Amino acid sequence: MKNNIYTLLGITLLSVVMGCASHQPKPMKTITIDVGHGGKNIGAKVGDITEKMVLHRIADKINVLSQKDNKQNIKLHFLKFSDKYISLGERAEIINRIKPDLSLSLHIDFMNNAARSGIDVYFSEKNILAKQSEQFAHKMLNCLAVKEMKKGNVYSRNFSVIRKAQVPSIHLAMGFLSNPTDRAYLTSEQGQNKLAEQIYRCLKQI
Repeated sequence: MKNNIYTLLGITLLSVVMGCASHQPKPMKTITIDVGHGGKNIGAKVGDITEKMVLHRIADKINVLSQKDNKQNIKLHFLKFSDKYISLGERAEIINRIKPDLSLSLHIDFMNNAARSGIDVYFSEKNILAKQSEQFAHKMLNCLAVKEMKKGNVYSRNFSVIRKAQVPSIHLAMGFLSNPTDRAYLTSEQGQNKLAEQIYRCLKQI
C-alpha cells in the first residue's frame, strides 16, 4: 500500500514538473530592424512618393505594435527612427555590435518594367551565416499573408548590409514602387497597417 502511495506521489510530482516546464516562457529573441535609406538617400521615387517615406511609416507602425504587445517574445532594435542618413557600413557595424538573433532590412523595389510586382526576400551567400539567412528568408516569405500583394520569391543578392552583418540577415522588399497596384497599396493607410501587422506577426513566429 505504502509503495503504491509513493508511486502515485512520484507520478503526480513528475506531472507537475513537466507541466511547469511546458509553460516556461520562450527565450526572448533580439531582432534589429534596418529601415532603408533616409536623409539625402531617398531611395526609389515616383512623383512625390519616396521609398524612405513609405518605409518609415511602416517601421513606425511596427514599433507601435511592439510597444502594445503584452505577450512579447521578441525585442526589436530599430537602427533609426528619424529621417536620418546612415551609411551602409555604419548600419552593418551597429548590427554587429548588437549581435541580434536576426537582422531585417526593410526596402521597396523599383524596376523600369512596371509590370513587375510582389514581395521578395533576399539573403546573401557571402554572409557568414548564409544558410541560416536563407532559411529565415524562406520562413518570412512563407509566413507573410498579404493577399493584396503577390508573393514573390527568395533570391540571393550580395547587398552590403546583409552581406557584412555577422548574424543571420535578410532584406525584405515589400513590393514595387514602380508597379501602380503595389504603389497604391504601399501608400494607403490600410496597406501600411496590414504590412506592419504581418511583418511583426512573422518576426514573432520565425
